[in-house]
Amino acid sequence: MTPALPSPFLPLDSPQAHLETVGGKARNLSILARAGIPVPAGFFIPTSVYRAFVRDNGLEAHIRAALENLEPPAALEAASGRIRAAFRAAGFPSGLSAPLEAAWRWLGAPPVAVRSSATTEDLPDLSFAGQQDTYLNVVGLAALQQAVVDCWASLWSGRAIGYRTRNGIPHQQAALAVVVQQMVPAQASGVLFTANPLTGRRSEVVIDATLGLGEALVSGQVEPDHYIVRTETEPPVIARKMLGGKAAIITAAAEGGVRREQGAHADQQALADEHILALTRLGRRIEALYNAPQDIEWALDAAGRLHILQSRPITSLYPLPKNLPPQPPRALLGFHLVQGVHEPFSPLGQDVIVTLLLGTARLVGLRPNPAEQTMLYSAGERLWINISGILRHPLLRERYPRGFSHIDPSAARLAQMLLDDPRFAPRPVQMRARTLASLGRFSGRFLFRLLESLARPQAARARIHRLLHQRTAAIRRAALPAAEDAWEVLQRALGLFPALGSLFPEVVLPEALPVIMGGLAPYFGLVQALARQAAQSCGNPALEQIPLHISRGLPHNVTTEMDLALWQAARSLQGDAAARAALERHSPEALTAAWRRGALPGALQSAVDGFLDRYGARGLGEIDIARPRWRDDPRHVFQTLGSYLRIEARQAPDAVFARGAQQAAAAERELAAALRSL
Repeated sequence: MTPALPSPFLPLDSPQAHLETVGGKARNLSILARAGIPVPAGFFIPTSVYRAFVRDNGLEAHIRAALENLEPPAALEAASGRIRAAFRAAGFPSGLSAPLEAAWRWLGAPPVAVRSSATTEDLPDLSFAGQQDTYLNVVGLAALQQAVVDCWASLWSGRAIGYRTRNGIPHQQAALAVVVQQMVPAQASGVLFTANPLTGRRSEVVIDATLGLGEALVSGQVEPDHYIVRTETEPPVIARKMLGGKAAIITAAAEGGVRREQGAHADQQALADEHILALTRLGRRIEALYNAPQDIEWALDAAGRLHILQSRPITSLYPLPKNLPPQPPRALLGFHLVQGVHEPFSPLGQDVIVTLLLGTARLVGLRPNPAEQTMLYSAGERLWINISGILRHPLLRERYPRGFSHIDPSAARLAQMLLDDPRFAPRPVQMRARTLASLGRFSGRFLFRLLESLARPQAARARIHRLLHQRTAAIRRAALPAAEDAWEVLQRALGLFPALGSLFPEVVLPEALPVIMGGLAPYFGLVQALARQAAQSCGNPALEQIPLHISRGLPHNVTTEMDLALWQAARSLQGDAAARAALERHSPEALTAAWRRGALPGALQSAVDGFLDRYGARGLGEIDIARPRWRDDPRHVFQTLGSYLRIEARQAPDAVFARGAQQAAAAERELAAALRSL
């Protein structure tokens, strides 16, 4: 009868193997063992044993003393050395020697691998890979005891201390368990990624394999074989094999530890094709078990059996939208590329944008459910536009890359590449009669407004400004009547969402967009084409750059208007000694606090109030409605005012704008003269 595993040790398939009891690596091994994944037999020494070891040997005081003043990088290694020396001096707990021997014999007293498992290791959002120690082919009880102490001490390696410090993880919360497993006499070993870590493709498994133990691979001592397996088909297909040099092979030594051998193995495939496919299927099972892409260490023994040594999440992959189905393939364009805002969007900001853009479906009589729509997806705290329909459209697919090249040339080039992908081949477009009728009505209205804006641009601009102000004011009055209670104000503000959804189909697209297109069309459709023609006909390549100069100093640019308004405010403060002193002596944070109290010098308080009355609802990255507005946080306003007081006259915003307008007028004359000569 097999003796029971002695306390306090836990078998690999123990239901008590939680993160706080056995650490991240051991918890993952326990999940694998309970799911029937082939992992080497073994047991866990839980974190409670580590904590008792630290307490009974008074090591907490050593740790606290060593961790003081850790600023220089060299101090990390010095602190680590002091702590690890204290661990080694304490030695293995005498009261634990007999239970450890019994657990080792319960395992069969074989050579073992001894691995560290920290409570902050192998988590979805943190990666401590390689920061604690592993000891291979540990032979005998004395060597096992020493390896356990060394694993405990490796919680305080310089890398681990620095990583916890950078990520704000309190050192006192960290603890370490130890995994003791039968040593696998590996004929081949390596790592498997269930998603391609370089391309992000979830439909590819990547395997790196070498001969012998995987220590040579993870330590960078060997060039491994590299296999890529496509898994979108059943059975999976090996798409690519690149054989590495595998000049170094690490194997287990009979007396314990490992030995390194040199040899020429570049023409020998470390893993046979049947094992590549079997390992791929095993990796997919593990990925399904964790419901996330995995980074898996594996080994193959002489009998051809695969063993999984550990599995952890791949933390470097960009996340996919949770509601994105695997088929058919979709092409997504970052909304942040269109807007030039690369920071994450708040959930509220995403919801507002989705509500606004989904309103466009009303033009064709549709009212999509925001929870089920497939126009916009969220991933990585950013919105992504589904452009698959455009790429598959017989007419739009060729026009899209050319049109988007003015916004983001690299994204346009990628879209052009997708046009050659058979998965985005053009498809016939079928529309219901109701949809065609709706589009016809919209097109007629759009064309009328476009011609109107071309004929009378100033009047069209003034009309759309009035219309937008009237419509948004009506929405505010309807949804936000006067209220005292903050929660009531919030509830009524949420009532704005349905009304916001009507702005795009009823105002922005049929009324505002034609005015925008009326301004863009002559520039992109006429000026650029004429400039290219003039450059070719006159033999003067510089003429092709004329449109860039013409676009400078344009009127009615709200960003320019805000800049000029702030410059005028700064000029009004030039002769006020108190205002200048406040801006020169105090930080933007202190000035903001004084502004909220109404305690700024009078001229400064008045200038800032006047600017914020007009532009206070604007802000940095303002398309995200949850971002602070300048009225909420005017630090940027104070920073700009302070810098404007020190600016040279030639660099003043009004002077820069005036020069731009002059350059634009000169460029217009130059282009006209070149065209007249043709």
